[in-house]
Amino acid sequence: MAEKRIHEVAEGDIPSDLSGIIELWHIKRMIEDGCRLKKWTDEEYNEFKDSVGSYNDIIANFFNRLDPKMIKSEFELLDWPYKETFWKIIDNYGLYKLIEPETLHEILKEKIGCVRDILECKGMVKKFKDVIREILLNDANSAHIILDKYEVKQELNEKKELFLPSNLTLDDKEQILINYLQSEEPNLNYVRLITQIDNAFA
Repeated sequence: MAEKRIHEVAEGDIPSDLSGIIELWHIKRMIEDGCRLKKWTDEEYNEFKDSVGSYNDIIANFFNRLDPKMIKSEFELLDWPYKETFWKIIDNYGLYKLIEPETLHEILKEKIGCVRDILECKGMVKKFKDVIREILLNDANSAHIILDKYEVKQELNEKKELFLPSNLTLDDKEQILINYLQSEEPNLNYVRLITQIDNAFA
């Protein structure tokens, strides 16, 4: 599939929809990370590497043409894995002007699972720290994120680093945990972790 798409793009058949452009991002990352089929010769592989080198411009140009007012509707059409990649592209290319704070707030309020994806994007967290802080404070399940950041990550040797907003204070983090403990059905494993925390936020 990747090989076919590379040839299509090389012949000028560039995707015209967001999903297709995000697919190019995945292909580009795959090739640049050294993933290749056994049937490819070194010459073919190097040609593919040269081809995907132009994808940066294709991706950036497409995103720059997006209407910020339509970002939410475009985002909602994406399959879940592509939703995660969407934020990575915004972050990697510094396309923060496409995301209005009100739009981000609506997306995160409706799809709280997206918060974790954004917390893996350092630039996004810095740019939209006020929105993200508000979302974290108003969802008791944000405790899962706090614990993953300070406790679970250490136990599981988690590779993906989470970046919390710089304006999320120690009192905020403690309040999030308290809210979780006082929620209707807290997970007992997380309750155990909370009781074991010892100056983890320092």
